[in-house]
Amino acid sequence: MRSWFTEHPSSVDETYGEHFMVALGFSRRLAAASGAALLHAICPSLCTTTASERVKEMCDEMMSRHTLADCEEAATIATVSDAANAMTTQPAGDAVADVASLAATSSAP
Repeated sequence: MRSWFTEHPSSVDETYGEHFMVALGFSRRLAAASGAALLHAICPSLCTTTASERVKEMCDEMMSRHTLADCEEAATIATVSDAANAMTTQPAGDAVADVASLAATSSAP
């Protein structure tokens, strides 16, 4: 049972407490990004890139915190970062098509 709480944090060179605080910080920022996305859904002229910018920032932070090159997670995180970047730099229709394309390629074995 103890390994449920320590195995993953130790795999990223953190104690349980350190990992808890980092994960809590990401949770807080994801909640804020979710709120921005909700505002954008209600009124499309508000928070036009806020949520996608925050997701990209968090992805970049995760990538800089840990070397994930030997890990399957690296491909998933890179795909999320590419999708967030596409949403912040392209017209909405193009970004949606790119995200769909990225999702299709990342789910292939």
